[in-house]
Amino acid sequence: MKVILPNRVKILSIYFATKLSKIFGRKIIEVGVYKGGTSLFMAQVYGKNSHQQILIDPFVGHPKQSVSNVDGKFHTPGHFSDTSINMIESLFSKFLLPLPRIIPSPVELVDFNLRIFEDI
Repeated sequence: MKVILPNRVKILSIYFATKLSKIFGRKIIEVGVYKGGTSLFMAQVYGKNSHQQILIDPFVGHPKQSVSNVDGKFHTPGHFSDTSINMIESLFSKFLLPLPRIIPSPVELVDFNLRIFEDI
């Protein structure tokens, strides 16, 4: 399985955000997990307490009704559907990391206001 990781600037941002979450004992919520590369990276940074992660993804790709002409060639119906909860679970077990909480939610639009120093 090929794991996709973000570029260096994004990795540094994710690294520092994860470190701050660990220092302050906060949860990490990732919406849109795909194959779990970023999730795995955050779990490795968080360490033994990576159970503080919450992963939210429908694991079905882009629904046809949610894709419009303005989305371009990278957001076609079904894109990002080549993943599953089982893939995420096996990825974490391969690296001997605690499995995060996985919510297979059909989230089409998530609207939230999150402050790093408040409990969720």
